[in-house]
Amino acid sequence: MWWWLPRRRWTRLLAAVLVTPVFLGAAWAGYDYGRYSVVVDERLHGERVRAIPRVYGRPLTLRAGLALSADDVIQRLNDLGYTAKAAPRDGGEFSAMLAAVTIVPRGGRLAGRDVHIEWAAAPVRSGGASATAAPPATIARVLAGDTRVAEVALDPPLLSALATPARERRRRVPLAAIPPHMQQAVLAIEDRRFYVHPGIDPIRMVGALVSNLRGSRGYLSGASTITQQLARNFFLTEEMLEEQQTGRRSITRKLREQFISVVLETRASKEEILELYLNEVYLGHRGSFAIHGVAAAARTYFAKDLSNLTVAEAALIAGVIQSPANHSPFASLARATERRDVVLQAMRDAGYLDEGTLTTARKEPIQAAARALDFEAPYFVDHVADELDRTLPGLTAGATSLDVYTTLDLNLQRAAQDAVRTGLASVDETMARRKR
Repeated sequence: MWWWLPRRRWTRLLAAVLVTPVFLGAAWAGYDYGRYSVVVDERLHGERVRAIPRVYGRPLTLRAGLALSADDVIQRLNDLGYTAKAAPRDGGEFSAMLAAVTIVPRGGRLAGRDVHIEWAAAPVRSGGASATAAPPATIARVLAGDTRVAEVALDPPLLSALATPARERRRRVPLAAIPPHMQQAVLAIEDRRFYVHPGIDPIRMVGALVSNLRGSRGYLSGASTITQQLARNFFLTEEMLEEQQTGRRSITRKLREQFISVVLETRASKEEILELYLNEVYLGHRGSFAIHGVAAAARTYFAKDLSNLTVAEAALIAGVIQSPANHSPFASLARATERRDVVLQAMRDAGYLDEGTLTTARKEPIQAAARALDFEAPYFVDHVADELDRTLPGLTAGATSLDVYTTLDLNLQRAAQDAVRTGLASVDETMARRKR
């Protein structure tokens, strides 16, 4: 028996038994690290150089006599991704009042100059001093500085990106273009220790377990970090689909997810990981289209450019991440409001908001957009994609940069949709009266 062996030989045997699994484990980890490093680098590099083909509509031209109100122009500027500022200075910024909008165009012959769009003063409705003026609906004049100009041509509106599969909507933006309160809302509710953990967070795992057992919060805490979520949904898509189909969770997949998270943290900076996550995270469906990324969600839920989101709106989008089917404002305003307030409280707990901002944001009503730019011409965009594949097969898959410019006029498209919607409602009423 082993205990009859001399002490020195027994010690060596025990050391061999203990060291061998450690050595094999280290060799296995080193091999997997190298293998996954290649996968991660290829995917990250591919995302950095790959540009999703984009489809643009007809450029917006503003001129005197055009039948657009100030609200209409602001909506068009949101479509173009212009940022509302108190004093616009850089290209892509604007400010608005009741009867005037100041724009700093990004391009064209008036790029970088202050352009003032003015409306004639509207007549005051009867009712005395407290009466309000009806917003004018026709542009009176266009000024570049103090000089009157015939028109100002703005950027063509981005209709959609031709993502793969075609029924996805994405708007990839750099981290610097994502407002701090949007980033903070996601960090507060999804991964408050993102900037200090190495990809997995044992402290958060224990904290989430204790918090959920005690019920000390009004919501369940998760243990997956943002890096793990990115690894799961960006690098392990096939495994996730298999789990959804079988309804069984795989321990092997979870271990791979954690390992890839650690690898990802060594191959990319925190900023790169957060940027990729905010551009890839799934945020529900609108009709038959899947929404990916906070920029696309801002357009879908609020018909706004990402830069113009309020704190409350950013909190709502961050709240959708946990369960898009349940927390989308299109599914249930009550649940969306409740979840938004949970995110706002998490932002307060993390020190991102003061008490006054929290109170104000909670009182803000949710005004979800009835329609969004990305979904106003879905069949037209599908037709453009089909034509590209038919006439130039393989172009959209191999191109690093591809922009498609079309003649679709968003103003006419919206007018046509409104006319059809109104006409159908009128037909329904007429048919109902005839039946009675």
